[in-house]
Amino acid sequence: AVVRADAAGPRCVVTKDPQTTPLTDEGYQAVLSRSTVSETVVFFNRVVKSIQAVVLDRLPLMGLALSPPTSLFDLRAVLVAATWVCELLTESPCEPPAAPALTEDNFKLIAA
Repeated sequence: AVVRADAAGPRCVVTKDPQTTPLTDEGYQAVLSRSTVSETVVFFNRVVKSIQAVVLDRLPLMGLALSPPTSLFDLRAVLVAATWVCELLTESPCEPPAAPALTEDNFKLIAA
């Protein structure tokens, strides 16, 4: 763990724990250094909550965790622009994306 103190704020402890490390670039880099997708997703979910948004589709979030942006700034930009993330402070309601059409191929995948 690394203790970081800012002149403007309290001390914070940067760890590799995605549930508790600060939502700073240092915390983001610490989580990325572990290189586990599930832990990266946990951190991403915290970032989504911090921008007062919700994830409508978890699959693209997991895909993003496989190839994450290099900085927290870039991650926030991707999340704000993502069609699968809904900001709660907007005028439009948050609705999940429509389910894919049930084609014969999709049916085979479900039935398997």
